[in-house]
Amino acid sequence: MSTILEQAVQLHEEGTQACLAVVVARSGSAPQVPGAKSLFLRNGRILGTIGGGCLEAECRRLGLEAMATGKAVLREFRLDDDFGWDDGLICGGRVQVLLLPNAADYVPALRSALEQRNGLLKYDLRTGAVSFLPRSGVAEDAGRLALRRRREVLTEEAFFEPILPPERLVIFGAGHVGREIARLGRFLGFHVTVVDDRADLLTEEALPDCDERVNLLPERYAASLATDEDTYLCVVTRGHRNDARVLREVIRKPRAYLGMIGSRRKREVIRREMVGEGLCTAEEFDAVQSPMGLDIGAESVEEIAIAIAAELVRVRSSKRGPYLARCPKPKPKTRQAPEPNV
Repeated sequence: MSTILEQAVQLHEEGTQACLAVVVARSGSAPQVPGAKSLFLRNGRILGTIGGGCLEAECRRLGLEAMATGKAVLREFRLDDDFGWDDGLICGGRVQVLLLPNAADYVPALRSALEQRNGLLKYDLRTGAVSFLPRSGVAEDAGRLALRRRREVLTEEAFFEPILPPERLVIFGAGHVGREIARLGRFLGFHVTVVDDRADLLTEEALPDCDERVNLLPERYAASLATDEDTYLCVVTRGHRNDARVLREVIRKPRAYLGMIGSRRKREVIRREMVGEGLCTAEEFDAVQSPMGLDIGAESVEEIAIAIAAELVRVRSSKRGPYLARCPKPKPKTRQAPEPNV
């Protein structure tokens, strides 16, 4: 499925005019997050979503007006307002939306972002101009923060949106649970690699939801694997001895997440072996998530995979931290002094 960035470029190449709407800030309860986008076409078609309902309808109305004037619009919406529809906004939060009616202001930057995918988009809130800055060319503190946290950042003058390669999820084991984790990981936006020495489990038919299939002994691949702070590792091979061999190779490598499937008893057996042999410290082993997954009472393969995927989301969200693109605090209203009685 094409992303909004890809669709915006394609529409421009086809000669179809579209207004790009970008959520640049939110505070409180709101239907979408900073970076959410819609494309409003003159024929009434809407691609993507910035929240739906009357918020999106009002933004579409403003977007069509902006297409007539050619001027970018930055507008804040309080989500307890009523724009005249029965489905008035009652979320109680606030959002700021930037409307960009001129493709010439944003398509070149979007095209560069799609080609390089390693930098950030900078939206000028005053002029509506959009530029793509490769990672090595980002000098502003706000932009560096956006890249480091993988979070959108708002300043008084600009909105910074990181465009980065997806975090990598490496799954050791292509059995039932590994296959389901791969499917959910792909759905959640990870770059998914599955490693197994059983070639019949790595076919496209057997494992369709995968970016990389590696037919090697999992521990052999683990030994040569280069990792970083954006790497998530799930150890779900066909036996606890195989799991232990993989764990020995990766336990001291940098990563965002390392989990091993199995019972608490299995964990303690492997823990004693690895700590006793000096392969890791007790603290290093205790950083391994095992049993793996959130405790949601999972029993079936699908439920276990959902519990593991939920844990990956929790770790990823915690690593990124809170939103950095929040609506500025509203200025207090000043009351005018009453007229003196004469």
